[in-house]
Amino acid sequence: MKSILFLVENYYPRMSGVPVVVQYLAEGLLEKGYDVSICTKWYEGLSDKENINGIHVYRFRLRKTLMKRYVGEIDSYRKFVLSLNADVVIFECSECVTTDVLLRNLSQIKGKKIFHSHGFSGMRLLPFKWNVNLKYTLGNTYNWFRFKIYYSFTLKKYIKQFDETICLSEMDSSKVWLMKNAKKVNVLQNAVDDMFCETSKLISYPHIAKLNKPYLLCVCTYSKQKNQIGILREYFKSGVEACLVFIGPEKTEYYYLLQKEINRLTIKYGKRDIQVLVKVPRIYIPNIMANATLYLVGSNFEEYSISLVETMAKGVPFISTNVGNACILPGGVTVDSITDMHTKITFLWNNKEERMRLGKLGKQFVQENCRRHKAITLLETIINR
Repeated sequence: MKSILFLVENYYPRMSGVPVVVQYLAEGLLEKGYDVSICTKWYEGLSDKENINGIHVYRFRLRKTLMKRYVGEIDSYRKFVLSLNADVVIFECSECVTTDVLLRNLSQIKGKKIFHSHGFSGMRLLPFKWNVNLKYTLGNTYNWFRFKIYYSFTLKKYIKQFDETICLSEMDSSKVWLMKNAKKVNVLQNAVDDMFCETSKLISYPHIAKLNKPYLLCVCTYSKQKNQIGILREYFKSGVEACLVFIGPEKTEYYYLLQKEINRLTIKYGKRDIQVLVKVPRIYIPNIMANATLYLVGSNFEEYSISLVETMAKGVPFISTNVGNACILPGGVTVDSITDMHTKITFLWNNKEERMRLGKLGKQFVQENCRRHKAITLLETIINR
């Protein structure tokens, strides 16, 4: 039995795109007979180690300082990973502590080493570009400088020590860099949970069921990258008679900025029906998506949005900023600037036939390309060759 070790900053019950992907890949390999472990960050309220659905999960107190320096149980983490002697070690993402603190130890890892990129977001930063407020603008400028060094020297120095690399799509922001600097580059598309492809097990979420009117939906972490504030402004400008529903895993600093902007726009345009929800159990998400009229993505940066393909699986059309691979997905439309989103909202809101056409195309694409068994089979092929 081969042992597989995933290294990832966040894992279940922490929920966002990368943890969702890692969880279905890990559990899929477990079902195929592999011994699977996860090393990840510890968060308050979670145990140092536990077994989740047969996966061995180990958590370490790792974090970044304000100046983005890695601190915490770094030595313990390094020693533990090396001591496991896993047959295959899969590093999830660049620009994260669980990958970066082990780069100088790659030669000590005896098993097969796979780097699974989820995009190089740091390459997209622009210095001195205004971003929400002065704090974020200065932070982005500092991060732009850090990542120039990171991709030009640090990661470039070590990337060839990986036996295989994986990116998310042909549009992945890391693909060109990896093709130039890495040994082998594979494309492994994100996939949806089977529950998004089922029609008989949808469970209504009471809070949404009480709306009694059509709604536009956005499900993602509350952050400046996801840009819910931009979506909010376009919703107000569109004037459509629909609710706007935001769902995120938890309240963040950006969550409160969003609430502040809702209050400001309500004074300017008048009261609208807007729901800003947190901690909605995932079991309810398929039904919430299935009953939405449109799904909205306002991200400043994205690679391959899990929530986008989940929505496509339910036959709901999307409107997205032109990020990641959204422009080549058949289930919706993209806008080059979020300030144009309100026109697309109005157009699709008033055109049911076009919504149905896009929804059908998106659903078909997911069935053919984004099922979990296909992604797990491809990963297994990469592991064993």
